Amino acid sequence: MKMMSVTFSYLCIQFVFGISVGYGQTTDKKPYQWQKQTINLVDQERNRRLTTDIYTPSVENKDPNDLPLIIYSHGMLSTKAENQALLEELAGEGFRIAASNSPRANRADDLEDKAKDMEFLFEYMNGQAKNSIMLGYSLGSLSAILAGAEINTAGVIAIAPPTHEFERLGIPVPTPFNPEITMIIGANDSVAPTQYSIPFAKDFTPQGDTFIIEGGTHMGFIAGWGNPATVDAFLCQRFKRESHYPADYRCPPAKSNSIARRAQQGQATKIVWDTLKKWNFL
Repeated sequence: MKMMSVTFSYLCIQFVFGISVGYGQTTDKKPYQWQKQTINLVDQERNRRLTTDIYTPSVENKDPNDLPLIIYSHGMLSTKAENQALLEELAGEGFRIAASNSPRANRADDLEDKAKDMEFLFEYMNGQAKNSIMLGYSLGSLSAILAGAEINTAGVIAIAPPTHEFERLGIPVPTPFNPEITMIIGANDSVAPTQYSIPFAKDFTPQGDTFIIEGGTHMGFIAGWGNPATVDAFLCQRFKRESHYPADYRCPPAKSNSIARRAQQGQATKIVWDTLKKWNFL
């Protein structure tokens, strides 16, 4: 594993909502137009209703089913909109994408079902394992790890992974882990603390890459309100009260050297891009 410091989230019934079709345009940097459609899927085996955004690029002389596929899973207390800007950029590069809202987004113990949601979307999208990537943020990044291992996808990109939740929830870490993996961590993240995520990365992903964004926070990776460092401190205290952390963990105060959200998202996007190039997807 290479550790790098950088400074610069089956059987189905489908309903289509006619008012939820959006379009993306080509730009100097993004070569493909794309369409986003929001549909309602039901995994009947688990009675899970998944409101899902599907991004489909228009690539000349290519069947959409042959395009590379990304399945995205969002974080706890959040929605699929948290990283919409990143997903739109990926669609503009020619990726098919499926991203759903988790029915129980306020519960960490929904982790395994979130992973099964990703597997369900993979099947719905007629995914091909070696042409697919699992991408997730926060709790969704752990779902991406579980789903990526189950399907044996080409790769997994885990953003701000709260790896301590595996042990707390009694969920075995999948071994051996065959997909390529990139982990992106904020050095100032107090919600998914580096004292747990970095040792996990060293032990679990020796073949992968781990990038640490200096001054990066947990909330700085996604769209949101307020100062990311301040929101991090608030969420850390909440999750501490709810016993999400080991007993000896102490939530630090908001760190004044934390970087701005836009800067952090820019760095994370570049890492995603570099990862996809390394894996020969771009």
